[in-house]
Amino acid sequence: YTKFDIDKLNEAIENGAEQLEYNFVFSHDAVGNPVIKFRHCKFYNRKKLKWSGVIHEILGGTAKNVFLGEDIIKLEHYQNEKTNRSGYIKGLALDCYNHPENDRNSHYFAREMYYLGRYKSAIKEFTSHLKMDKWVTESAQSMLYIGDCYKSLGDFDEMLKWYIKSAEKEMRREPLMRLAEYYNGKNMRKQVIAYCEAALTVTQLPFYSNHQPYYEHTPHELLYMAYWWEGNREKSKEHYEKAVAFFPNNPRYIHDAKFYKDEVTEFTGERYIPGINRPDMEA
Repeated sequence: YTKFDIDKLNEAIENGAEQLEYNFVFSHDAVGNPVIKFRHCKFYNRKKLKWSGVIHEILGGTAKNVFLGEDIIKLEHYQNEKTNRSGYIKGLALDCYNHPENDRNSHYFAREMYYLGRYKSAIKEFTSHLKMDKWVTESAQSMLYIGDCYKSLGDFDEMLKWYIKSAEKEMRREPLMRLAEYYNGKNMRKQVIAYCEAALTVTQLPFYSNHQPYYEHTPHELLYMAYWWEGNREKSKEHYEKAVAFFPNNPRYIHDAKFYKDEVTEFTGERYIPGINRPDMEA
């Protein structure tokens, strides 16, 4: 816990709270910024709620739910990469076999196969999950992952199709930013601008698979580079400053500050880390 105000927790309980939710940072980037963050609950009245399931257990029952902000409680997870997690996919497979109607674990099972590089099997299970036609947000995420699987398989036409289907299912920033990143890799800057600007119109939903950088610095980072190369230095500077506001210690942003001085007219092609090509620089 990076924040734990026990007095405020006790106050919430005294005021009738039976289930306390709070933000849980599941993963971080290389410098410690949140990558995946969502609401989480491990504080509850055991007389009102109970866990069910053999893996990815969920709380069942009815209780008075209260959300507490990060000024009161915040839990940050730092995964031990050496821990053996081979039993996780086995548990998911078993639960999906015993409970084929469980849409949540179908999604998790498919996601785990994707993480393990079993892309074709993952696509098959994600497709089964979509046929259940349950939670819209999670269905949209399955579509996004199908696109990611096809990307890993090198089928970019199918990748693009599934990213668009995800956006059509429910409008979140994730599919729009995946598209922006794809076109950024192809130096198709007008498309980058279109998808990033569209993404900025979308507010964040409370969903456990949100990619936090998409709701902070990443769209502005892609936009400041794209607008620069399109010759719109004013818009480039606007988004550069917004990216810096979210991530002031980013080495790229520190390096690129010199390009926004009045006398600078073009990127020089220098690299901010010697020996590592910069993706925003033309060959």
